[in-house]
Amino acid sequence: MLSGDVHCNYVCDIKRRVDDPPGAVIASEFCGTSIASAGLPQSRVAAALPLNPHVRYGRSDERGYVALKVGASRLDASLRVVSDVEDPKATIRTAARFSVESGRPGPQSA
Repeated sequence: MLSGDVHCNYVCDIKRRVDDPPGAVIASEFCGTSIASAGLPQSRVAAALPLNPHVRYGRSDERGYVALKVGASRLDASLRVVSDVEDPKATIRTAARFSVESGRPGPQSA
């Protein structure tokens, strides 16, 4: 699944029910942040992560986008972030990489 509009980068396991065991992943979610709009304070996201083990990555202090490479049996996702949204000469870096392989539900750190 690809989603957005929460001003955070999230990478999540999707389960039928939130209390399903870790092996019950049925899909992956990549939620891209905004390029310029601010999100929640990162301290709030960091405090929520331990309570949400299905969230593999969560950052609200980064601005950017998700770049996807889709193949027949694998999806590669790069979370790209901008160093300073107010600087026209800002740099872009990859904050995290994940992959999803056919037959193996859930995003894996790459």
